Amino acid sequence: MIKTKIVSSLEKAFLDQNINDFKALNEISALKGERLSFQLIYLYESDNSPEMKYPKRILPEIKGELKEYLNVTQVCFVPVSKAVTSLGADDNFLRTTPGLYPDLLKPMAFGGKVSFVKDVLNAVWIEINIPKDIKAGEYSLEFSFDGEEFGKSESSIKIEIIDAVLPEEDIIFTQWFHTDCLANYYNVSVWSERHWEIIESFAKTARRNGINMLLTPVFTPPLDTEIGGERLTTQLVDVKKTEIGYEFGFSKLDRWIDMCNRCDIKYFEISHFFTQWG
Repeated sequence: MIKTKIVSSLEKAFLDQNINDFKALNEISALKGERLSFQLIYLYESDNSPEMKYPKRILPEIKGELKEYLNVTQVCFVPVSKAVTSLGADDNFLRTTPGLYPDLLKPMAFGGKVSFVKDVLNAVWIEINIPKDIKAGEYSLEFSFDGEEFGKSESSIKIEIIDAVLPEEDIIFTQWFHTDCLANYYNVSVWSERHWEIIESFAKTARRNGINMLLTPVFTPPLDTEIGGERLTTQLVDVKKTEIGYEFGFSKLDRWIDMCNRCDIKYFEISHFFTQWG
């Protein structure tokens, strides 16, 4: 028997949990221009259900006027070997033992089909990008799975669109953004055209997730560098020592600022001169 339930985006659904222990999210509200998120958790329950030799993959049927604004991703599990430090845990920890923890969001595989594994709870992440010009009012979304011999399940949620546009965030928000890591991971030359393309793609993603200030490597950030080691040089300012002093070039920094303007990044976090190790 297939079971599904819409729950809050704040929930963490572990593989071995019971779907009945989660409170259903039946209605939610949003402003125009807001990004709304919730989860659809699902389970193929073993009671009097036929055995599955392989995971059963089912394409969900989604109905509702907001369907065109949806983005669905798979909630994936990451291995956690040490969930708590030697300092101990308080009552706010969901778990303190090693195991698989729901964390990573990945694009849907198998053409958007959802994989059901017997007696294993899973989740997909539903994101709705509400347009600024949408008509205010009440909308509904319906998700249904028809597993033929494995049963059918339906879940729905009401979404109230408030007649006001989400105001621009006035909090300055940054998270470290390392261009050297991007060059290393994608195996590209620093400040090559491909490197710039990758950086801008990540900057756009950062902005979509609320970041409006970007760590700007005027000089290669001297962070997390082993004593005696060296980070890949990725500074934006060219420095040349001459017989009479130093010459500086700012063309790459100008390009960086232009990129940030295109990505709607309004603030710049400037790397400091000294190392964190003194």
